Amino acid sequence: MIKVLVDADSCPVVNLIADIADLRQVEVWLIASFAHFLPERSSLFLRKIQVDSFPQAVDLYIANYTNPGDIVVTGDFGLAAVVLARRGIPVSPRGLIYHNANIDAMLAQRHLAGRLRRGGRRVKGPKAFNKTDRQTFSQVLLNLLDNSGDIPRS
Repeated sequence: MIKVLVDADSCPVVNLIADIADLRQVEVWLIASFAHFLPERSSLFLRKIQVDSFPQAVDLYIANYTNPGDIVVTGDFGLAAVVLARRGIPVSPRGLIYHNANIDAMLAQRHLAGRLRRGGRRVKGPKAFNKTDRQTFSQVLLNLLDNSGDIPRS
């Protein structure tokens, strides 16, 4: 049985994921550091896990507990690459499914932006999260859950 693991430290769709968990009766793990709050909500399908606040603690937890076919919701390209290596299905909160075909370019872009920031340059961040992003994510997650055996891996 697949599960959905959520990098919940800064995930804008946590409550939406919980709604979908109830709707599809799928196990969802919300993983966050102690420095962040998890929703008060409870559900038979929702497991809340808090880890140490050291950098990458949430990512390490998710990497260690991702099984093949599990869906991982994260905006972190590095974690997405690890999930791909573990044969999981990483998806962004905006509904982008990370693949082996697109992750290298994203990691290179992240590296370049980090170098520019360290050099004192200002780098533009992502656009504001909106209703369309939320709807796209919902459709993608429902499709992944409904067709979990037919997920493209390239």
